[in-house]
Amino acid sequence: MKTVLFDLDGTLTDPGEGITKAVAYALGSFGIDTPDRTALYPFIGPPLIETFMERYGFSRAQAERATAEFRVYFQDKGIFENVPYPGVEDFLAGLRRAGLRLIVATSKPEPFAERILEKFGLRPYFDDVVGSTFTEERTKKGEVIAFARGKYPGITPENTVMEALLAFFLRQRRALLAILYQNSAVFQPARGRGVENSAAI
Repeated sequence: MKTVLFDLDGTLTDPGEGITKAVAYALGSFGIDTPDRTALYPFIGPPLIETFMERYGFSRAQAERATAEFRVYFQDKGIFENVPYPGVEDFLAGLRRAGLRLIVATSKPEPFAERILEKFGLRPYFDDVVGSTFTEERTKKGEVIAFARGKYPGITPENTVMEALLAFFLRQRRALLAILYQNSAVFQPARGRGVENSAAI
């Protein structure tokens, strides 16, 4: 069965408001003021601990504390300061009609991803949701994809659509569905990296 792996943040939904507000909340606990939330957009997608360390010079312990503070805000409020991109639901419905297996592969903790998908009515389109854990397992996208491959051995470069911009797919969805119906394999490697080190859609 052909499979499409989707990231969540920045692909299915725009989480900018909730994530940047949660990061600002976390930084505030360190006395760091961030009036311009657009400066916090680099936190969307990558693992939080690493991003706090890289962008603010935090130690591992500080970054772990910042991540905990982030989740204080995010778990009840920031998680839903989030909107699906226009056309996403119709696009997913089309892929399901094409008989594809759809999986969310995200570095966001699985429980958060599940809640977001349920909130916006997108969960029924997916066969599975694979993400990180609250104990910081599978925080890198390659680790998430490797875990998905362990659960579904049929996920291979030959039958998996990966590493493409959803905006392009939305513009070209008729052509994409035609390709998939014609039993073609579509695989776009991530800048020369292997599947284990690739980002999903």
